Amino acid sequence: MKVEEIRKLSDKDILVEMDKLVRERLSLRVQQVTDQSAKTHQLTNIKKTVARMLTIMNERKRVTHED
Repeated sequence: MKVEEIRKLSDKDILVEMDKLVRERLSLRVQQVTDQSAKTHQLTNIKKTVARMLTIMNERKRVTHED
């Protein structure tokens, strides 16, 4: 998910998407440990997307606290 797409989402929507991604990441991690998955690149992509979401949410909090 790109930054522009994340910025269009509300905080609640971001939390819902983050929850989905964390669950997917856990599933992929389990598959990787049990040698069932060849999609190791998705783990990195999910981790970066979650980090982007957290960054945007923190930016929004910082802006509201400064006002």
